[in-house]
Amino acid sequence: MIRRLGTVVTVALLAAPAVAAPASAHTQLIDAAPKAGKIVPVPAEIVLTYADDVILPKVVLSDRAGKPVTIGKATATDNVVKVPLTGKLKPGPYTVAWRVVSNDGHPISDTYKFTVEGVQETAAPEAEADSGEKPVWLWGLLGLLALAAVGGGIVWARRTPAE
Repeated sequence: MIRRLGTVVTVALLAAPAVAAPASAHTQLIDAAPKAGKIVPVPAEIVLTYADDVILPKVVLSDRAGKPVTIGKATATDNVVKVPLTGKLKPGPYTVAWRVVSNDGHPISDTYKFTVEGVQETAAPEAEADSGEKPVWLWGLLGLLALAAVGGGIVWARRTPAE
Protein backbone atom coordinates (compact mmCIF):
# COMPACT_ATOMS: atom_id res chain seq x y z
CA MET A 1 0.00 0.00 0.00
CA ILE A 2 2.76 2.48 0.93
CA ARG A 3 4.67 1.51 -2.19
CA ARG A 4 1.63 2.25 -4.35
CA LEU A 5 1.08 5.61 -2.61
CA GLY A 6 4.75 6.53 -3.20
CA THR A 7 4.41 5.70 -6.89
CA VAL A 8 1.27 7.86 -7.24
CA VAL A 9 2.96 10.82 -5.51
CA THR A 10 6.07 10.49 -7.67
CA VAL A 11 4.04 10.35 -10.90
CA ALA A 12 1.99 13.38 -9.79
CA LEU A 13 5.12 15.41 -9.02
CA LEU A 14 6.71 14.55 -12.35
CA ALA A 15 3.52 15.35 -14.31
CA ALA A 16 2.79 18.67 -12.55
CA PRO A 17 5.12 20.82 -14.69
CA ALA A 18 3.54 19.48 -17.87
CA VAL A 19 0.04 20.61 -16.93
CA ALA A 20 0.86 23.80 -14.99
CA ALA A 21 -0.07 27.14 -16.52
CA PRO A 22 2.88 29.05 -17.92
CA ALA A 23 4.27 31.74 -15.60
CA SER A 24 3.46 35.31 -16.48
CA ALA A 25 6.40 37.50 -17.46
CA HIS A 26 6.80 41.11 -16.48
CA THR A 27 6.10 43.55 -19.27
CA GLN A 28 8.65 45.97 -20.63
CA LEU A 29 8.71 49.40 -22.23
CA ILE A 30 8.94 48.94 -26.00
CA ASP A 31 8.52 52.53 -27.23
CA ALA A 32 8.45 56.08 -25.90
CA ALA A 33 7.68 59.52 -27.29
CA PRO A 34 9.76 61.56 -26.93
CA LYS A 35 12.35 58.85 -27.54
CA ALA A 36 15.18 58.24 -25.11
CA GLY A 37 18.36 60.20 -25.81
CA LYS A 38 16.81 62.32 -28.59
CA ILE A 39 16.71 66.10 -29.07
CA VAL A 40 13.11 67.02 -29.86
CA PRO A 41 10.85 70.05 -30.36
CA VAL A 42 8.64 70.88 -27.36
CA PRO A 43 6.35 67.83 -26.96
CA ALA A 44 2.64 68.11 -26.11
CA GLU A 45 2.57 64.78 -24.27
CA ILE A 46 4.60 61.77 -23.15
CA VAL A 47 3.48 58.43 -24.61
CA LEU A 48 4.88 55.17 -23.21
CA THR A 49 4.09 51.87 -24.95
CA TYR A 50 4.58 48.53 -23.19
CA ALA A 51 4.68 44.95 -24.48
CA ASP A 52 1.58 44.06 -22.42
CA ASP A 53 -1.34 45.80 -20.74
CA VAL A 54 -0.47 47.92 -17.68
CA ILE A 55 -2.37 49.60 -14.85
CA LEU A 56 -1.74 52.24 -12.17
CA PRO A 57 0.69 54.42 -14.17
CA LYS A 58 2.85 57.02 -12.42
CA VAL A 59 5.07 59.38 -14.42
CA VAL A 60 7.34 62.14 -13.10
CA LEU A 61 9.14 64.60 -15.38
CA SER A 62 12.22 66.38 -13.97
CA ASP A 63 14.31 69.22 -15.39
CA ARG A 64 18.10 69.56 -15.55
CA ALA A 65 18.29 70.40 -11.83
CA GLY A 66 16.17 67.38 -10.88
CA LYS A 67 13.17 69.54 -9.98
CA PRO A 68 9.79 68.01 -10.91
CA VAL A 69 7.95 69.70 -13.78
CA THR A 70 4.16 70.09 -13.53
CA ILE A 71 2.46 67.63 -15.89
CA GLY A 72 -1.02 66.18 -16.32
CA LYS A 73 -2.31 62.89 -14.93
CA ALA A 74 -0.96 59.68 -16.45
CA THR A 75 -3.64 57.40 -17.90
CA ALA A 76 -3.29 53.81 -19.09
CA THR A 77 -5.34 52.33 -21.92
CA ASP A 78 -4.36 48.71 -22.55
CA ASN A 79 -0.57 48.84 -23.09
CA VAL A 80 -0.24 52.61 -23.68
CA VAL A 81 0.31 55.29 -21.03
CA LYS A 82 -0.25 58.94 -21.97
CA VAL A 83 0.65 62.04 -19.98
CA PRO A 84 -0.31 65.53 -21.20
CA LEU A 85 2.33 68.22 -20.69
CA THR A 86 0.42 71.12 -19.16
CA GLY A 87 3.13 73.78 -19.48
CA LYS A 88 5.62 74.66 -22.18
CA LEU A 89 9.00 73.06 -21.54
CA LYS A 90 12.11 75.22 -21.74
CA PRO A 91 15.05 74.07 -23.85
CA GLY A 92 17.32 71.60 -22.09
CA PRO A 93 17.50 68.04 -20.76
CA TYR A 94 14.61 66.26 -19.01
CA THR A 95 14.29 62.94 -17.20
CA VAL A 96 11.15 60.79 -17.41
CA ALA A 97 10.69 58.46 -14.43
CA TRP A 98 7.85 55.96 -14.84
CA ARG A 99 6.23 53.18 -12.85
CA VAL A 100 3.42 50.83 -13.89
CA VAL A 101 1.96 47.55 -12.70
CA SER A 102 2.17 44.78 -15.29
CA ASN A 103 -0.66 42.32 -15.95
CA ASP A 104 1.03 39.73 -13.71
CA GLY A 105 0.71 42.14 -10.76
CA HIS A 106 4.36 43.15 -10.48
CA PRO A 107 5.37 46.82 -10.51
CA ILE A 108 8.11 47.81 -12.93
CA SER A 109 9.86 51.15 -13.25
CA ASP A 110 12.70 52.88 -15.04
CA THR A 111 13.89 56.27 -16.25
CA TYR A 112 15.11 57.77 -19.48
CA LYS A 113 16.24 61.20 -20.73
CA PHE A 114 15.43 63.41 -23.68
CA THR A 115 16.34 67.01 -24.55
CA VAL A 116 14.08 69.83 -25.74
CA GLU A 117 15.80 71.70 -28.58
CA GLY A 118 16.51 75.40 -28.54
CA VAL A 119 18.88 77.92 -27.04
CA GLN A 120 19.26 77.47 -23.31
CA GLU A 121 18.87 80.58 -21.18
CA THR A 122 22.03 82.01 -19.63
CA ALA A 123 22.47 84.51 -16.85
CA ALA A 124 22.75 88.15 -17.90
CA PRO A 125 26.26 89.67 -17.41
CA GLU A 126 24.91 92.34 -15.06
CA ALA A 127 23.42 89.64 -12.86
CA GLU A 128 26.91 88.23 -12.34
CA ALA A 129 28.31 91.67 -11.42
CA ASP A 130 25.59 92.12 -8.78
CA SER A 131 26.10 88.67 -7.26
CA GLY A 132 27.47 90.19 -4.03
CA GLU A 133 30.87 88.54 -4.40
CA LYS A 134 33.97 90.71 -4.01
CA PRO A 135 36.69 90.49 -6.68
CA VAL A 136 39.76 88.42 -5.80
CA TRP A 137 42.09 91.45 -5.99
CA LEU A 138 40.08 93.21 -3.28
CA TRP A 139 40.56 90.28 -0.88
CA GLY A 140 44.31 90.35 -1.65
CA LEU A 141 44.51 94.07 -0.94
CA LEU A 142 42.62 93.66 2.35
CA GLY A 143 45.01 90.86 3.32
CA LEU A 144 48.07 93.04 2.63
CA LEU A 145 46.59 95.92 4.66
CA ALA A 146 45.90 93.58 7.59
CA LEU A 147 49.47 92.22 7.39
CA ALA A 148 50.90 95.75 7.32
CA ALA A 149 48.79 96.75 10.34
CA VAL A 150 49.98 93.71 12.33
CA GLY A 151 53.60 94.36 11.33
CA GLY A 152 53.36 98.03 12.24
CA GLY A 153 51.81 97.14 15.59
CA ILE A 154 54.67 94.77 16.39
CA VAL A 155 57.30 97.36 15.44
CA TRP A 156 55.57 100.04 17.51
CA ALA A 157 55.26 97.72 20.56
CA ARG A 158 58.96 96.75 20.46
CA ARG A 159 60.46 100.19 20.12
CA THR A 160 62.41 101.40 23.05
CA PRO A 161 61.34 104.58 24.78
CA ALA A 162 63.61 107.53 24.15
CA GLU A 163 65.55 108.69 27.17
